[in-house]
Amino acid sequence: MRSFIIKVSRAILALFGVTIFTACPAVMYATPYADYEIKGKVVDEITKEPVKGVRVIRSKAYPSEGQIMVDENDKDILYTSDGTFIFSGREYTFGGYSHIKVEDIDSLENGLYESKEVLVEHTQAKRPKPDGWFQGFYQADNVMVELTPKKSE
Repeated sequence: MRSFIIKVSRAILALFGVTIFTACPAVMYATPYADYEIKGKVVDEITKEPVKGVRVIRSKAYPSEGQIMVDENDKDILYTSDGTFIFSGREYTFGGYSHIKVEDIDSLENGLYESKEVLVEHTQAKRPKPDGWFQGFYQADNVMVELTPKKSE
């Protein structure tokens, strides 16, 4: 009887030893992150036609003490020849906002336009539930930036 109790105790301890390590969540040493995507178009404010030859700059933006702070040190820059733009990527400590600045860079070739800055709020897409540090996928579709033509002097 004593050997039976010892065998059962060993089996229970072995089972307990295995389950204690498999039941623990994975240790995470990183920072929360999220994937994002912004799709938009730059158009003339009056004609609503796409504006060619512009530079689109995306910067991080995040809420802080009731304000939206823009991180000018972390930028994505693209140049568009047809007025459309798409930014996508992975961002650590994602704040749910992006700051978009559009600048006319081709001088008189496609008309002169004033620079414009807009704040874009992302919405969380319906995707599988975030896991671990992953906070989910955020998107902003159909962002329309309307540029004002410069007045001729």
